[in-house]
Amino acid sequence: GGHAWEPYLLVEGGGSAGGQQVSTSVACADTYCTIELVSLLETEQTHNNNRNLYMPETQTQYAVTRRTQRRNPRDTAARFLEQVTFGTVREELEQLARNMDATTNDDSLILADWLHEQMYKVPATSHRAFYRRHSTSRFESSYQGGTVTHPCQAGAAYRRFVFTEKHHGQRLRIVHQGGTTNNNWVVLMVANRVLSVLLDSEVTVVENGAVVADGRYQICERPETFLGGTIMIQRGGSCVAVAFGSIQGNPPVQFAPGSTALVPGMVELTLSTTHVETLDLLSYNAQKGDNAQRIVTTRALTEETCRTSLNFDRGGPIPIVFGKLEGQYYAHDPRFVFLENTVESPLSDGGGSLVESTINQFASQYQTACSNAPRSFLNQDSCVLSKDVNACSQAQVTTYGLEVTLDEATLQKFYELTNSEGQPHYIYAMKGLRILDDVQAPPPCQPLARSRWIPVPELTTQAACHQQNGNAVLGDDTITVLSALLTQFSDGTDLVRDIFLPSNTEITCNVADQHRKGFHLFTQQQGCFQNVHPNHLQVYDMTMWPDLHPGGPANIEKWAESGSAFLQYSTSHVMQRWQDNKDTFVNLGRLGERIDFGDLSSGLQSSPAVVAHFFETSGDDIFDVASETAVVVCGGVNEVSNDLSLGGETDRGSFDTMTAFDRTSNVATKDRERLWTTVSVTAPDQLRQRVAWALSQLFVVNNYRHPEAAAYYYDIFVRNAFGSFRDILKEISTNSMMGRMLTFLDSRSTSYVWSRDLQLEYPDENFAREILQLFPIGLYELNDDGSARLDNDGRLIRTYGNGDIEEYSRAWTGFREQQDRGNVNQLSRTDPMYIRLEWRDSLPKMGLGNKYIGHGFPRCIDLPEQHFLAKGAKYVLLGSKAKPELHTDPSGWINDPLAVKFAADPQSQLNAALCKKNGSSCSYPPIMVLESNLACRGIECNTENVRMIEVEGGIFYEYVRPPCVRHAFSLEPRKIKNRRRDYMCVDAREHAARAACCYQENNNRSRSYILEDYWGERVTAAHAEKICESNQIEPIDEDHSSFSMCQQPYDPIFVNCDGSQCQDSRLQYAWWSGTSSCQIKAKIDKQGRVAIAHFAPDEGERASVDNLYSEDSKTFFR
Repeated sequence: GGHAWEPYLLVEGGGSAGGQQVSTSVACADTYCTIELVSLLETEQTHNNNRNLYMPETQTQYAVTRRTQRRNPRDTAARFLEQVTFGTVREELEQLARNMDATTNDDSLILADWLHEQMYKVPATSHRAFYRRHSTSRFESSYQGGTVTHPCQAGAAYRRFVFTEKHHGQRLRIVHQGGTTNNNWVVLMVANRVLSVLLDSEVTVVENGAVVADGRYQICERPETFLGGTIMIQRGGSCVAVAFGSIQGNPPVQFAPGSTALVPGMVELTLSTTHVETLDLLSYNAQKGDNAQRIVTTRALTEETCRTSLNFDRGGPIPIVFGKLEGQYYAHDPRFVFLENTVESPLSDGGGSLVESTINQFASQYQTACSNAPRSFLNQDSCVLSKDVNACSQAQVTTYGLEVTLDEATLQKFYELTNSEGQPHYIYAMKGLRILDDVQAPPPCQPLARSRWIPVPELTTQAACHQQNGNAVLGDDTITVLSALLTQFSDGTDLVRDIFLPSNTEITCNVADQHRKGFHLFTQQQGCFQNVHPNHLQVYDMTMWPDLHPGGPANIEKWAESGSAFLQYSTSHVMQRWQDNKDTFVNLGRLGERIDFGDLSSGLQSSPAVVAHFFETSGDDIFDVASETAVVVCGGVNEVSNDLSLGGETDRGSFDTMTAFDRTSNVATKDRERLWTTVSVTAPDQLRQRVAWALSQLFVVNNYRHPEAAAYYYDIFVRNAFGSFRDILKEISTNSMMGRMLTFLDSRSTSYVWSRDLQLEYPDENFAREILQLFPIGLYELNDDGSARLDNDGRLIRTYGNGDIEEYSRAWTGFREQQDRGNVNQLSRTDPMYIRLEWRDSLPKMGLGNKYIGHGFPRCIDLPEQHFLAKGAKYVLLGSKAKPELHTDPSGWINDPLAVKFAADPQSQLNAALCKKNGSSCSYPPIMVLESNLACRGIECNTENVRMIEVEGGIFYEYVRPPCVRHAFSLEPRKIKNRRRDYMCVDAREHAARAACCYQENNNRSRSYILEDYWGERVTAAHAEKICESNQIEPIDEDHSSFSMCQQPYDPIFVNCDGSQCQDSRLQYAWWSGTSSCQIKAKIDKQGRVAIAHFAPDEGERASVDNLYSEDSKTFFR
């Protein structure tokens, strides 16, 4: 449906694919169409007397020549609504028909009005908002996502029946006990909690009336949550339904007279009909008892018990509380509480008050995380500055310079910390991998192969070492080559050593040794080594593997549970099994290796306990509630609160709440189906929902982990159904569900993997391929009218090739999931991904049409002087902490009281623009774009470039430099180095490094110092020389090669231009004077691709060139 009228076709040849089509003519007026059917006999004669027609001549010789039929307005409306909705209701159909019938205008105008109203007047219905609003299922404790209802608050629910879906799988204890009046009580307990005391009731099997004796019985099926609902227990090896006295199933909450003494510390509240309402009128029918099975308080209870016995901490499992209404007992039904934290109205404290209320819980699994959403392109314009004393920040932890050692103690600590949160992570170093049995493990002498070796210190002589090889004698060339490599590659861990055999070495292994592996080798400098499996002692995060392991989770979990940091590969497993599954694990590094905290798996980085432990032990600062006096708080898209006045069960009008350690039920798949069906069919914005569904069929994901994550992803199409296709591409490209689906999540650049792991690994190409093939452009070029473009030979023109995929894959490196945060289901990741800078590929990338991705942008060196003061300059609010979001500073600088920050002059135009006073106080807009060029004042006139700026009130902004490009090959190269002596060659006109100057001390020793207006100031080479000249100090050059920044003793006058204390960072680069030792060369491979090589004549410097630009670089571009 929905297409224009098309020619009616008769097919010659019996309707077969080879038959000829015979057209008829169709003429349409406004409200009807006329169809001319040609003479069948005439058609036969026209086609060479071919008598194989679809309609045999014996049936008829002529067709009907004309038939006229008008459609009435109701039929037209029905057909139209069928095409543009998921199904209309009678009222809407009749209204549209009446509108059409009442006008003399063309019906299409009425239909156009309907479309216009749907597109521009009817608000979008969010699936995520609907899910959250109706997430009112039971939940019994606080957790990372938030807290639960208090028995005395407005919106607290109470139930009359005993058992809920939370009791499924738990053990029911049945105890008969004599009452105070010689009546028999039946006490029902779960987890040592008394739930009900029934009077003169027997527990019997429904099927045969057999009495169930006292004891403990597992509740083997999910209870039906209404009075009399089926309750199944495990008895005598069978799962049987039981009755409680006259109640054929779920019994009432009841306490026989005098039985409350059986409940130590029982809290009983008095409920009044004036402040409760009935829940679930639609969920319970006459067959399920009366309508007062669940009630909800409409206002807070004020009785004394609420201020005394129930004045408990909001965190942790909530105690059982009972209420009494008109003689009937009810049990408090705690429910999870979602807070309103939308883009338009973020939480004023970012959820910090909830963090404070649960921070001292005995188990970290009950601690609530900060709800403050990370800033993104979706919410940045609506973020606000909060000075609430509890305001918290959930921004990415600064990990620049923080390292973690992957030793046994650390791996065990990972398990200990995450297990305390109820989300154990299984981090193991591998043992037992057999190199001789693994055909995919390359021999050490294979060119371009990485091989792993472990030291064998007990074999102290060459004879003892090589004796381990039996009768196989290593050739001299093999010993020479491999010994040199083992000596050269001392790469940070004493437990294993990886070497890489280049393909261009002058000496290679002996031919007889080229396929050997697993042997021992003695080196004169460092002793004996044994070649082992390439993954021996490699550390992996295997947290997802227990659920996937064919042999069951116990065989994977047992190692960590016993306190081991190692997983021993089974001797019964073939090695191909390892190769088939190892990519399932997250590779963290080698045992004993020091890695950046940011290289840990996203699960470990998301663990509050892990973050707190490693930052505290390192001495670095992390964001906590008390450390910031002003915090930027942001909300999430459609992150609305739940409506506690709504009732429902997980499969009757309500949706589930899940955490990693607990969940109300196991109905996530059904929840997703119910959510989509309910919203799509009932939402008033039917046209939008129909378009969103069509778009979702193009941008498919299938790894839904939770309904909230699925709903958030689907809302991308709902919000943008009538908007920009580019906006859709941007949102799906930064959504972690798409990152997982098309596997570019955690994709890393070739240079990063090579420098870290000595492995030749290319970025993931899945998303790069699909964003070309499936999403925007397809396989072949098209004309504006959708027809295929052809080349001069009439052939289709391909839109892209494999080379384009390789180029674009480098653009999708560095994407990582945001940390879990509060106010969101723990198994959902709804915030857009962030980019880990170190993982990005920074080299040029050729786009379609043989144009680089940066084509058309200005060169960075051509930006105007002091562009941070120019019209259009953009600033982003950071708050009271100088933690940048768009660049990296050492983590130790953030809270260092001696750190020198760039502070605007209080009287400057820039300060006034960023402060933007509202009366006598600053309003601090979240985003500020300068409306005109500003004049500099004070320190602003001395600097070329800024990254962060402090304004009035101790508030920081980050400067967002205009988009610009750097040329890969510079005509004015200059050397820069850091204290670690890393070497690079960059354009002298770039703001790329700091000013480092030499000072001749009294002992004639030459020292180097950093001179800058603020810590980390990056200037051009010419400006660095100017700074040194103005202080009468020489720039660092080849004659002043001792580069020791700010080592004591020092003269404060020569440390920073304002005389402040010194600061130090091994990773900050500084300019070197002269150009003789700096060259940028091009390395070209056989396919014509280019790599950049920074050439250093000095052998020591050559070994310190950044891996991306080394002569052995593995990263090429077109």
